[in-house]
Amino acid sequence: MSRGLGALAGLLALTGACAPEASPPRQARAEATGLSAAVRSRLATADELRVVIRYRTAPTGPGVRISDAARSRYADSGARVAAQLRERGIRVTRAFALSPWVAATVRTDALLSLRDDPRVARVELDLPGQGQLLQSGPLIGLPDVTAAGFTGSGVQVATLDTGVDGTHADLGELGAEACFCGNDCCPGGGSSDSGSGSAVDGHGHGTHVAGAIIAQGTIGPRGVAPDATLLAVKVLDDSNNLSALSDVTAGLEWILSNHPQTDIVNLSLGTLGAYAGDCDAAEGIAPLAAAADALRDNGTMLVAASGNGAASDGMAAPACIASVLSVGAVWDADVGPESIVCQEAATFPDLIACFSNASSTTDLVAPGARITSLWPGDGARARSGTSHAAPVASGCLAALMEAHPDATLDALESALQASPVRLTDSKNGIDYPRLDCADALSRLAPPPPDAGSGDDLDGGVAGSDAGTEEAEPIGTGDEDAGSDPPAAADGGPSPGDPAPIPDAAGMGAPPPDARADGAVPVPPPVPAVDAATSDDGDGGHVAVSGAADTDCSCSLSGRARSGPWHAVGLVLLAVGLRLRRRH
Repeated sequence: MSRGLGALAGLLALTGACAPEASPPRQARAEATGLSAAVRSRLATADELRVVIRYRTAPTGPGVRISDAARSRYADSGARVAAQLRERGIRVTRAFALSPWVAATVRTDALLSLRDDPRVARVELDLPGQGQLLQSGPLIGLPDVTAAGFTGSGVQVATLDTGVDGTHADLGELGAEACFCGNDCCPGGGSSDSGSGSAVDGHGHGTHVAGAIIAQGTIGPRGVAPDATLLAVKVLDDSNNLSALSDVTAGLEWILSNHPQTDIVNLSLGTLGAYAGDCDAAEGIAPLAAAADALRDNGTMLVAASGNGAASDGMAAPACIASVLSVGAVWDADVGPESIVCQEAATFPDLIACFSNASSTTDLVAPGARITSLWPGDGARARSGTSHAAPVASGCLAALMEAHPDATLDALESALQASPVRLTDSKNGIDYPRLDCADALSRLAPPPPDAGSGDDLDGGVAGSDAGTEEAEPIGTGDEDAGSDPPAAADGGPSPGDPAPIPDAAGMGAPPPDARADGAVPVPPPVPAVDAATSDDGDGGHVAVSGAADTDCSCSLSGRARSGPWHAVGLVLLAVGLRLRRRH
């Protein structure tokens, strides 16, 4: 998911100056700063707005990665700007450390004054959203993965959701808890909290999502990765609503600052609108995209639901962010006709759900209807939505990370997207890979002896270059979205603004429980063997096999080798290791 040379150029430019920029002439400033079209369109109808404010500092944008020093300066600058805005009576709710933005609640009369403030570059809406409401194990090959002994042990997964019922008998001990809820929905009131009990689930959505990953199988179906460690971050209120994207951004920054060892972040939530393509630079999303990029650079995979608005060319944020793995939903069984946002005349395994948002940048589809998982109070219920497809994918990733702890995120993602099961979405005619965890495990496994598969030194997919070339990233969604996004000043959509999606009413009623998982034992994966590789000079790796009609015999095992090609192989290997990018 690298953005290539553009990102490198942006990073080089960034390292030169992170001090606040000199104020431009007033006329130029008026042209370069101001309120977004979505903010202007709300001025006449709202007394106050939740916004994100971009202050002037070093150049940033989609594709730009910031250094640790720059992050420190952002934190200092953001705190100063926040203090100055508070002195003017503007209620700042969040100041971010990973991007030059602050979140605030501002009276509409005060918004006009920000337009001429030399410190302010941009004011955009702080977007609201909702949560996207397992016995799908056999469909994704889970019994094979479990039989091989991989259950997520040693892997840490965080969920940003309505919280978790930490006392549920089918859940293990939580690794940590925190709450970032802008409408004061943290336990005891307030918008931020951390520590034991700070992520209590008052709705059920978050417990259901957590159970799909780590449930022990004593009450409801066993989770995909029951031995993983769970961090619970509450960002959705007890009605399963997201007050503002800045809460999600704050949760991601908390994870990076306090639990940087987190391997996976599951985001079964999304904005109320859908975006075509990557949305990193769209209204109000830049701070969240910066936090997502920083976690990806840290080695943390973000997995998000595509959304439940039945969109054929769009996903909710954060799924639409380039560095996020986006997941749509398929049915895992024949449950008869269903009406969830849209009418499903018939249902059957591997039918892409009509409610599942999809676009040209959707990464993956996975079982999400119906999913039986845990519910607060030691119960279990069946639910449908892309919210449930995302944790199935997150649990699979946890198992793969346990099996291959040195695999890069690009290699893991490529293994998932190489699934032999391809499904066509009737809404747009696009084929998507359906999650096959057993197949991904086999692709990440080392090749058998003398296979000449070209196994990637970075943990890439054996026998292909999929793990060495960086794939184009994709985004997330939520099944409970229900209201239209703000319109442009002229009443129509503005460039970069999300398209409205249908109401998802009726998603909360629990349908009958779905079927139970089966189990089919299989042999463990092939043990590791020596892999002879050299770098092709462009980030990919090509096999150097010891064919019988040559005296080339190269190895990474340290054993002695001889022959005229041995020195060439060592030189190529050394060059490859120097050029290899760290993903």
